[in-house]
Amino acid sequence: MRIGELARKTGVQASTLRYYETKELLAPEERTDAGYRSYGQDAIARVRLIQRAQRIGLRLSDIRGLLQESGTGDSSRMREILEDRFVHLEREVARLVVQRHELQALLDELTQDGSASRDGVLSRLTTHVCLDPSGVPRLGTTFQRLAQRFDCALADADSVIAGLAGGHYHVWETARGYAVLAVDPDQDTRRALTELVAREERCATHPTPRMKDHRDGVLLYVHGDAAFLYASLFVHLDES
Repeated sequence: MRIGELARKTGVQASTLRYYETKELLAPEERTDAGYRSYGQDAIARVRLIQRAQRIGLRLSDIRGLLQESGTGDSSRMREILEDRFVHLEREVARLVVQRHELQALLDELTQDGSASRDGVLSRLTTHVCLDPSGVPRLGTTFQRLAQRFDCALADADSVIAGLAGGHYHVWETARGYAVLAVDPDQDTRRALTELVAREERCATHPTPRMKDHRDGVLLYVHGDAAFLYASLFVHLDES
């Protein structure tokens, strides 16, 4: 089939199909004497695969890697590509969760506290905002798997996390990672935070969190590849 027919059957513009060819994702079976591209029926499935892979966020270079591995019987490269994309999405989810956390706090203050002033709420954006405490931690298998991938101390810290339950936390994004404020922590929470930092000191895969006293409690700074795990954890502890 010619490129126009392939475009009609897949719903993809001919210019896009030509672009796929420049990226080594698609190739015609042959060219006619007049220079026209001629594609086989398998090109339809390949174009649909490329489109689907793009919809789940894979880059064209990633898709090329998947296609090159196809038929080899070795899925190691495929696993690496998909895991990298999964981690990227989890980082984005953590960033959005922290944004929601802060916006919800501001909305709660405006709707529940009749004395809250517009200027007062806006001024808090220059420092931090807080939510009310409650809840028990329930971490899913996704969190555990990601922690294990990064060889993070959180992967084997159930007792520590249990000690953090019931605390009041606020999380916000910094230039390098995230800040976690434990508001007026009791002794159990302080011990759990100290143990968490001590565990991370033995971890060589990412920087150790920094903990210091704060006028409102205890402040934890985290950065590096696994910082988003801490953001997700402490928002979960505060909101669950």
